[in-house]
Amino acid sequence: MYYFLELPCINKSEVGSSIDPSLDSSNESRKCKRPLYLNNASYMNDPLFSPTTYLISNPLFLPCSSNHVSNYHGQYGIINNFQNKDEPQQTQVKQPTMLCSSINHNKSTDDQPNDQGLFFPNETALVEWLRTREDLIYQVQKSYDGILELLLEQCKLLFLRTRNPNSKVRETLVEKIASSVDPSCKELTLLKRKTYVYFNGFRYNFNKDMASLANSLLGQTSDPTDEDVKKFVAGDVWQHKFNRFLEVTNYAEFKKSTSFKSLKIFVIESLKIHIKYLIAIRNHEKPSYQDDVLDKIKLLNRLTTHISIPTANNYNYVNELDLGNNNNED
Repeated sequence: MYYFLELPCINKSEVGSSIDPSLDSSNESRKCKRPLYLNNASYMNDPLFSPTTYLISNPLFLPCSSNHVSNYHGQYGIINNFQNKDEPQQTQVKQPTMLCSSINHNKSTDDQPNDQGLFFPNETALVEWLRTREDLIYQVQKSYDGILELLLEQCKLLFLRTRNPNSKVRETLVEKIASSVDPSCKELTLLKRKTYVYFNGFRYNFNKDMASLANSLLGQTSDPTDEDVKKFVAGDVWQHKFNRFLEVTNYAEFKKSTSFKSLKIFVIESLKIHIKYLIAIRNHEKPSYQDDVLDKIKLLNRLTTHISIPTANNYNYVNELDLGNNNNED
């Protein structure tokens, strides 16, 4: 069994002397399409991901074996037993053999520049070689971090449209962002689970901020009217609380839109709910936080599901989502 290693996203100047200089230059700008899986990759420590399996999106290398070709159409593969970084380093690593024209599948050299790569006699040789290429690991990690950063940004934007996206909506968002990842991959499920955690945190902080604003207004007037609430929200104080979400929008454009007005109405109504709850507590009543705050605010999603949000980075995944059937958060 042989292991084939492609280096589709590396410029020859970045690859270094361990790569055969005969690597076809036409391969330098090839677009990556599939993920790489690493087992026991201890240098990645995201607590939400399994300690033994990780997704790297848009990889710099894609190892394959004959079994993987049959299972995954020759597009991506799995490295098992990736050695822990704390284990002793091996100094003697046999250099990989350059892929020769014998695997050109009856195509001319000009027709198959993307088949260029490296042969490894076994999995151990592949792993040992990768351990000598920390530069490749670093660049793959940067790509992985980019996926997570974009996912977090898009979740913040989605929160402005709905505070309770169901699993179908969250899954659709992940699939749009990580479109190069095979839908059957376990790691895609882990990314979807991460969105669930994001929104739990967003809702907690949102209600904490609304309670803080409600207390501030109650400090000014013991029984604020609807007009008092509107005047209070007319200032910028609520926008400071929303800054973690507004910072990923094109704020200058968003502020001039009717969508921004809809968001402000949502804030006003949410603030009223928190004020009523705090007044009930003050009057020694026994309101239910779930029934009298959380469930009522959830009903306010209808005020913002239709809005369109101009983004700071021009990615419009959230605006493409259909929230018409966003029922039953899960």
